[in-house]
Amino acid sequence: MQSGWHTRLRYGRDFAEYDNRPGDDQNRSALLIGKQTTFGPHRINFEVDLEYLTDREGFSPLLEENLKRKINKATYRLEYKTTLNGIEPTAGIEWLTQKSNLPLYDVRTRMAYIGLNFRW
Repeated sequence: MQSGWHTRLRYGRDFAEYDNRPGDDQNRSALLIGKQTTFGPHRINFEVDLEYLTDREGFSPLLEENLKRKINKATYRLEYKTTLNGIEPTAGIEWLTQKSNLPLYDVRTRMAYIGLNFRW
């Protein structure tokens, strides 16, 4: 893959499988922007993934007077990959921040990961 920018824009509705799902259907929109840099067999990829979700109905009479849940999520990812004899070692870090008008759904996550990709 070449060096360069990539983007993805999504918008849609997540339909509830069951009539009693809290919040009912959900409207979702997301934007991903990323930059990949290559040098020889090495690649560095940085991505920002932003997502906004709203429930169509109030989430729960027990939480904040049945407010419709709204969630803003931001994920940042930095990843390194290289190719060695058909095997692709990968290492990365990812941090996610999710804010909601219902504090129960506020999330902060940080992680580091390593992996191997190969094709046969």
